[in-house]
Amino acid sequence: MRLDEATFQALSAEAAQKGKTLSDIIREAIRLKLDLEEFERLRSKLLPYGEAAGMLTDEDVFSQVS
Repeated sequence: MRLDEATFQALSAEAAQKGKTLSDIIREAIRLKLDLEEFERLRSKLLPYGEAAGMLTDEDVFSQVS
């Protein structure tokens, strides 16, 4: 993986601050990005069902969760 110097320095600083390796930080970032992409795919797929049930905002959805 190639990183520009500024990104490398920022990730290295984050790793040092958290006491983790640079690889750990990069794996976490990639996993979070993939999880976010999956969430967005599922959200867009389920959005019509929520709208049909009158849930138009995230607050509407979370108000239904016990």
